[in-house]
Amino acid sequence: MIRLGGVVRGSAGFAQIQAGDAPVVRIGRGLKQCLLAQVAHNAGELRLVLAAVLNHFAERGVWRAGEETQRPVFHGGERVLDTQPWVDDALQCPADVMAQAESEDDVGAEDCQAGRLSECLAGCTANVPGACYWLAQTLEARDKHSKAAEVLFQRACRLGRMSGCTNRAAGMMSEEDQQMCAIRTFDATCKADDPLGCTMSAQYFVSGIVVEQDLPRALRALDNACKFGLEDPACVGAVKLRINIRQMMREAATESR
Repeated sequence: MIRLGGVVRGSAGFAQIQAGDAPVVRIGRGLKQCLLAQVAHNAGELRLVLAAVLNHFAERGVWRAGEETQRPVFHGGERVLDTQPWVDDALQCPADVMAQAESEDDVGAEDCQAGRLSECLAGCTANVPGACYWLAQTLEARDKHSKAAEVLFQRACRLGRMSGCTNRAAGMMSEEDQQMCAIRTFDATCKADDPLGCTMSAQYFVSGIVVEQDLPRALRALDNACKFGLEDPACVGAVKLRINIRQMMREAATESR
């Protein structure tokens, strides 16, 4: 189940993952691939929750679904993929390229909508992290498999938008050999105070997939997941995940008696 919060700047949504009754200790390769696929599926839905932001602006007349043919076609995605240094950079782990601190700017979702996409791409080219990040969100809302969006998330990450790092890592979760990169990135963005990074980091340490299950560590990560308030989707997911963790810890304590 996906719960949507209000319009949130610098964060994305969260798809609830129901924790199991017991940690997975040993699993076969086939089962492991299935579990990883499920985690990746949830992460994909999690990122697409940001489409709610676009719906918000649609209600204000900024953009309307279904009007794609009534406006000029934006070819900026092709230009992004033609920028080889950006494409090459997107192959690196976000944790290895992220800036040391969050970089603030005045660019928001409304600045990267229809009629302003070329302007937004120009801002990204001029090293404005928010322009890269929100253009990535817009392209992904149009095409959830957008390669240009992944490249832009990585560029936003390098320029100092921590949510760009988190979103790029979420896009790597479907690849089994990128799982440790994703975990390292979520851990790093959580420490940098990105709520979604904290929720995603906790999710891994609850599931026990790839890394050893560590419920206390997951709880500590969730302490930083509500920076943008209780209505922030990352916080909504964190609250539900915290309930699951508490239940698992109580059951484990009962079994040990």
